[in-house]
Amino acid sequence: MRPFLSLSWKLLGVLLAVMLSASVTMTWLWLQRSAQEFASQQQSIRDQSARQYQLVNQMMRGRLEAWLEGLIHFQPNVKVDTLTQMLQSEWEFLQINWQVNDIWLLSEGLQLRYSSTYSLPDYVLNGSQQALQQQASGTTVFCASQCQQLLFMPVLTDDDAVHVLVASFTLLDSLAFLHQSTQAQLAIVNIDPLKFDRREGGIRFLQPLGSQLEQSLSALLAALERDTSAQQLLSQGAKVSLNEQVRLLTLLDMQSAESPHHYLMLVHDITDEAAELHDYQRKIIGVAVSVFSLLLILLLVVTGRFRQRLMFIASRLPLLANRRFDVFQERTVSGGRWFRDELDTLQQAAAKLADQLSSLDEQVNQRTQELERIAMYDELTQLPNRNMLTYQLNDAIASLSRLPGYVILLFLDLDDFKKVNDSYGHDAGDQLLIEASARLSSVLRSTDMACRLGGDEFVILLRHVAHLEAGVLVARKVLERFKAPVRIGDAQFYVSCSIGLAITDQTQCSSAELIRYADTAMYAAKRAGGNCYRLFDSAMSQQALTKVALESEAREALLNNQFFFALQPQVSMQDDALTGFEALLRWRHPDKGLIAPGTFIPVLEHTAFFVHVGYWVMEHAVGLLAMLREWGYGHLTIAINLSASQFLDKAMIPRLRDLINDSGIDPSRLEVELTESSLLHETEQALVIADELKLMGIKLAIDDFGTGYSSLSYLRNIPAEVIKIDRGFVQGMLENEADRHIVAATIELINNLGLTVVAEGIETASQYDTLRRLNCDVGQGFWIAKPIAETELLSALRQHCEKGYWKLPSDHIQRPLIGNQPKM
Repeated sequence: MRPFLSLSWKLLGVLLAVMLSASVTMTWLWLQRSAQEFASQQQSIRDQSARQYQLVNQMMRGRLEAWLEGLIHFQPNVKVDTLTQMLQSEWEFLQINWQVNDIWLLSEGLQLRYSSTYSLPDYVLNGSQQALQQQASGTTVFCASQCQQLLFMPVLTDDDAVHVLVASFTLLDSLAFLHQSTQAQLAIVNIDPLKFDRREGGIRFLQPLGSQLEQSLSALLAALERDTSAQQLLSQGAKVSLNEQVRLLTLLDMQSAESPHHYLMLVHDITDEAAELHDYQRKIIGVAVSVFSLLLILLLVVTGRFRQRLMFIASRLPLLANRRFDVFQERTVSGGRWFRDELDTLQQAAAKLADQLSSLDEQVNQRTQELERIAMYDELTQLPNRNMLTYQLNDAIASLSRLPGYVILLFLDLDDFKKVNDSYGHDAGDQLLIEASARLSSVLRSTDMACRLGGDEFVILLRHVAHLEAGVLVARKVLERFKAPVRIGDAQFYVSCSIGLAITDQTQCSSAELIRYADTAMYAAKRAGGNCYRLFDSAMSQQALTKVALESEAREALLNNQFFFALQPQVSMQDDALTGFEALLRWRHPDKGLIAPGTFIPVLEHTAFFVHVGYWVMEHAVGLLAMLREWGYGHLTIAINLSASQFLDKAMIPRLRDLINDSGIDPSRLEVELTESSLLHETEQALVIADELKLMGIKLAIDDFGTGYSSLSYLRNIPAEVIKIDRGFVQGMLENEADRHIVAATIELINNLGLTVVAEGIETASQYDTLRRLNCDVGQGFWIAKPIAETELLSALRQHCEKGYWKLPSDHIQRPLIGNQPKM
């Protein structure tokens, strides 16, 4: 169950949520703005440092370049030798005053004319060549253990020769000026970006650098966040907090073509600025909390009375649900001070509703008892109905945990009650039901109960029974009571009943299960002929479950092509020629294997699903006839068996006509077999369908002839062409004289009518010869051939059918051919 929260608190909560969201959003935006301004200040510091670095470099280069140009151009004669001597004489001055490390003079062909050192590095040659190509001065930075700046200056001598004067000087002055202007800690570092990003080292400090400064900078680098990359330091810098101080660490590219990944590291102290930002943000949060608190107090003051009224009304409304209308009317609440509002309207409507509900409650109380009686008792017999039975049965089963014993249920159904209704009308039937209920009540104890479920079905509930025999005793008393005739007006009826008993002593048994068990036992009594009782056992339930499971599996079998034909040959008994096959339905289950037809056909033929099986039989038989035609056996006939429900189905004739038209087979090759009982059910409709089959050219055969009744009367009306003698007569005709006379008379009668007679169940050569002498037309049976699986049909035809004649067993002497051979 969900917890309760009043509407006033919900509204207040919504308003608070909106206010809180607005406050948080505004505060966040304010904090973001201050953070962006702080980041902008840091970027400004970085950009200013970069500009100052460039300015100092340009200044140092300009001073040195101006001095050298003045030294050269103020000489009266500038030749190579003069220039060399001048450089040699001024070398000491350059080292002391301009911090020049080395100086080189190279010709236009890059031949060394003068050098203060013994080596000529490649980077000097490369820079000189670039200066000669551009005919302009240039500088570059080269870093090894230390970094130095190189000045490349083209010099034109008096003999119109171009030389390059190269001077390398330290960056100490530049860094000193930069430190003085920026107040930042400076260091030149070499960084491997890949290793640095993975925090695998990759950074090296270049000299000169004090050990204390190196340790300080190393600590700052170690304090960097894990995801800070070298590119981030180069592009925007990084803020580092260490020892309660905040530093801005940035990198400036030394722009050395000969020695890449050398950077100038600048560390600015921004502790004061960060502290100012922190204080400013705390003030922002304090202001936001204060404003929110003031708004909250104002909201509570403004909505306080409204919430009180709303909560008071809400506390009164449950009184209506509890039907405490008098208390509801006593409690009142004052309305708005100056104006009426929605709560006043709600209170007035609730007061009117209370008056109406009070009046309605009185009416409901008056009619509740009447409704309970209608809901729990049968109107005709005044016995308890199904609802009362379920309630009392559940209570009786539950009480088994406290009171030992049994609960016994007797399910009764009046035998042939429908005949009374149909013959004498429903009024007589109602009077019979009233008398039956009186007789049932007369055999019960005060603790027992008789109920009417509906129609002519009654149930007797026996509670707290000590012995199982008590249920049987009551059943016998009921049967005894119904032996006496029932007199209704001038008519007198003898009515019996079928009783099913179900017993339990387990509280786990449900009322629905016990009723179902008793109902199953009652139907067992019905099948036994009625006017008796049967006790439920597990076998009855198993039979019902088996039927349901079998029907379900059969539906899957139809979808998964588990059904197939077993084809039993039919031969002419005059010349042993093969005339066709009877298609027998078989079922190969994937788990249970081959299921006997006597197991599933009797169960399925009484279900609506069996009609779909019949359509499968028709489609499969037509397809098989088409295959026989392709194999060269187009003259053979296939006989199929249809149930009464399939034969009387309105869609059968159109479906069969479409199948024949689509396949193009000869309809006379298809034979439909029906039992006598099928034809006697709905005789008029059966005659109409039989005539339509004859018009289509399909043969109609009557199966199991002689086992039904009125057999001779319908032979002249039904357009049958084939009559099949039941196997029971054939198997007994050699031992039983009466059976032999019946078979002989039947064959003679059918021959006289001009119909074809087929004998089933031939199992011996003697039976075959006897039937042949009696002029039987066609025979089939295990002695001739067992049913052949459709997958083996072609090989069986090639093996046993020679020129249209079927090879009979060796104990039969085949007669000489008479007349023409059968057509293939």
